[in-house]
Amino acid sequence: MLNFTVGHCVATTTNYTDDTSLAQMNKFWVAQIVDVDASASQLRVKWYSTGTIDNLSDTAGGRSNRAQYRVWTGAYRVEWIPASRVLTQFDKLSDRSRIIGTRSLKQIANAITLKSTHNLP
Repeated sequence: MLNFTVGHCVATTTNYTDDTSLAQMNKFWVAQIVDVDASASQLRVKWYSTGTIDNLSDTAGGRSNRAQYRVWTGAYRVEWIPASRVLTQFDKLSDRSRIIGTRSLKQIANAITLKSTHNLP
């Protein structure tokens, strides 16, 4: 299991309901770690959301066009998730624009590719 740090952010696999269309799905979800239960391999996370469907894209013209995140205000705003859902951990969203840095986006893209190529859980 990775060493998780409370206060850092994680990119996770998605967990959409069956009634969500493919056109509405993000490539990954973002959360901030609130607590860690290492013995159960669980993380308590606070979810963030974005209105940008292709949240993995970094080719839309630079920093100002990347997905911006805000705290999720819907149901399950804070919940426990299995650590196995984590694609990668990164320090934080940028302070002013609430975006994911280029380096972290590349790590997320690599993790998604690795999971899908090798059918990892």
